[in-house]
Amino acid sequence: MIWFLCFVLPPGCRQRNPPLRMSALTEQPLALVDGRPISYVDYISKTPKKVTLSKNEKLEALDRLIEDELLLQQALAADYEHHPKVKKVMVGLLLREKVYNQVSNSDFSEELIREYREEHLHHCDNYPIPDLRRECEERRRALALRKVKVERLRDLHEEYVDDLSQTAELLLTSTLLPLVGNGSDVLKMKFSVSDAPLGEGIVASCNGVPIEISGFDSPYPVLLTEALWTLISEELVYQRAMEMGMLNYPKVVEVMVGTMLEQQVYNQVANKFSEQELETYYKENIEDFVIPEKVRFMHILVRVGEVRSSHQARLEATRIQRRLQPNQRVLFAETVAEHSEGHSGDIIVSPKGTPGIDKKVVKHAFVLNVGEVSQVFRSKQGYNVIYVVKRSKRQEPAHPTNNKAVIRELKNARRKALYEAYLATLRKRSTIQINKRRLAIIE
Repeated sequence: MIWFLCFVLPPGCRQRNPPLRMSALTEQPLALVDGRPISYVDYISKTPKKVTLSKNEKLEALDRLIEDELLLQQALAADYEHHPKVKKVMVGLLLREKVYNQVSNSDFSEELIREYREEHLHHCDNYPIPDLRRECEERRRALALRKVKVERLRDLHEEYVDDLSQTAELLLTSTLLPLVGNGSDVLKMKFSVSDAPLGEGIVASCNGVPIEISGFDSPYPVLLTEALWTLISEELVYQRAMEMGMLNYPKVVEVMVGTMLEQQVYNQVANKFSEQELETYYKENIEDFVIPEKVRFMHILVRVGEVRSSHQARLEATRIQRRLQPNQRVLFAETVAEHSEGHSGDIIVSPKGTPGIDKKVVKHAFVLNVGEVSQVFRSKQGYNVIYVVKRSKRQEPAHPTNNKAVIRELKNARRKALYEAYLATLRKRSTIQINKRRLAIIE
């Protein structure tokens, strides 16, 4: 359900109640979607800069924001903020912000790189040729720099997680301790140990969030300890990211909504289609799969404008055209380089045309045979002469049922139909209010 908020004053009140001040109006939301506002900041972040939009274009831009908000609300309602894909993105973004971006190549001195190189990497003395030895040394330096940087990042990552763990409530089930061997001493330093079961399959908890290690089978206790701490580390960073509001980051929203659509909407589309389905779709959309007839040509343009009049331009184009001969591609190419004031080089067009190429030029190109030079003709920009280099015929797929493009387009069409139906359902059960007056003052 969509409501338009027009803020019309009742009769008799216009003099006593002056219009809203511009500053007050700009503070109002552009729309409400089930009570959640879409602000001016949201709007300008998704619309082209320095472009004046018409009334309908503004409504279309706002409608896209409303769609995004509907999908986001649905994803949150379905608890997709805790989906592993979303958690992975949030953890990565926070670590990049707090850890990885804090280290750059300039932080490492040449002395440190040289020490690591001499201690850990092989020498290049076996290369008798100076150039090869130099290349070897450059590769050694690059590898050494990468290694010391990775070590620094690993240390910073461990420090960051340790800091988070200091204020976290970490609980470990005592039944896990015999399985980790010597690792139990390390875990006891970081966890509180519970003799009571935490739940089926649950080996630990992080601030009340259960941690499971399912399907883990290894004779090496140290691997179990590392696996557990990796899960705890990810959960600590994820919880911190949630506290910082990273759930609203565009990349996170994109992954969350995309994951929801894949699992709740697009999974209804089959990966395989019958021959009849493919044949029918191909026949109904044949023009989308046909490779159209194309012409490749060279173009000479003599412009009409302030430099020369229409008469002067036509005389110049005629003079140039008389010098040209059929099947003399090299001569035409040299003339293009010397005289053309438009597109240079070969141009390839289809009957539908090409952006930036005048339709009259395209029309003349399809009339000529290969190697033929056109007569002088007028277009919007001036006078033209063209030379056809090559023509290719229209091509249709021989076996549409085995054509990957047909399969891909049919799948995309089915996905699009499901997406639009899903959005229509969300719109029907949602209350959407649009502030048209607020939208109108946006430039």
